[in-house]
Amino acid sequence: LLGWDPRGVNASLPAAACLPNDVYRDRWSLLRGQYRETSEHMAQLEIANAMNNATFYACRHRLGDFGRYVSTASVARDLEEIRKALGEKQLTAYFVSYGTGIGQTYANMFPDSVGNMILDGPQYVKDQRLLGGWGWTSLDNVTDVWRDGFLGECVKAGRQKCALAKPTKHQGEPVTLEELEARMSALLKSIIARPVQGYTESNGPSLVTYSGLVLAIYISLYDPTTWPATAQMLSELEAGNSTLAAASLERQWEHKPSRSCLFDNPSSDELMYLVI
Repeated sequence: LLGWDPRGVNASLPAAACLPNDVYRDRWSLLRGQYRETSEHMAQLEIANAMNNATFYACRHRLGDFGRYVSTASVARDLEEIRKALGEKQLTAYFVSYGTGIGQTYANMFPDSVGNMILDGPQYVKDQRLLGGWGWTSLDNVTDVWRDGFLGECVKAGRQKCALAKPTKHQGEPVTLEELEARMSALLKSIIARPVQGYTESNGPSLVTYSGLVLAIYISLYDPTTWPATAQMLSELEAGNSTLAAASLERQWEHKPSRSCLFDNPSSDELMYLVI
């Protein structure tokens, strides 16, 4: 039984990293973080494009033509070789998220090798043949999970099990999905306008930014067991207490100081995007 999700990409060594080591990855993260979010959508896209182009410019310099020869089809071919090496007559696998794109691609390329396959949170891989297709279908899926899953299940669970289901002073009881969605939209927009100050005992001063908070929410959407804690964090942030939010964002920090700065195989966030 093989399980496959996005984190499986680039798990082998040596890592195909576009930065020398994880210390410089943190430096690049800090440089990107100097650019504030803005409600001017085209300006935001230009900033994002510049940062993404800089990342892949580094990949081109460090890895040469490597990016031309990796794709989801390449990963599917690797998976077929793994099946052969294990001596399995057919592939029995559990695919998650981007892994469902690998599963669909594999099934098209090696139909005679397909056994029992579970696709959890599936993408529609045909859309990925179009420019930007992976992005918009993924965002559609995330939007559905956020509204119908995280917020919707919170409303169904009620105030005893979900902190966000507790009505505010201006709301009636019980909270509706539409009211909760409007509250979270207002919270996120307010953080675009002005990040919230925070503090953690381990790291000192902190900022709760829009991009950091959205990433924390996105990570949580993968694991419903984390939803009560995420709801508590958002509820407290909405009420003006940033303690849990600051702690959640600090956990996203890349570098672990106890690791050697000369670590031979730095991690790579870039290869997943080169593949996709």
